[in-house]
Amino acid sequence: MKKLILLALMMSISSLFMTGCNNSAQQTPPPSSTQTSATPAPTQTTTDNTEFIGEEKAEQIALEKAGLTADDVTFINIDLDRDDGVWQYELEFRQGGTEYEAEINAIDGTILKWEVDTN
Repeated sequence: MKKLILLALMMSISSLFMTGCNNSAQQTPPPSSTQTSATPAPTQTTTDNTEFIGEEKAEQIALEKAGLTADDVTFINIDLDRDDGVWQYELEFRQGGTEYEAEINAIDGTILKWEVDTN
């Protein structure tokens, strides 16, 4: 009888632990976005109410780093992604035969990754 009570108690504790872990791990990230028009995307907010800098600001940061203007380049892709718990904009754009890739912190605008590929 003691073994049954102990087993039931252990299963209850295990069940509570698993439920607590599942609830704390669930977060719904904002949807990824790709720029499809000239209209700037509104500033987005994380689940903890921290505002993102927005796609337009991320573009400006990348263009400034490249020493280019929006008229000089063709944007291929802009995505909002969460990598290792850090929200970031991933940008790809071209100018002539040169392709640029950047990862920019979506909260503070810090450039996290910068690559230039000249063909």
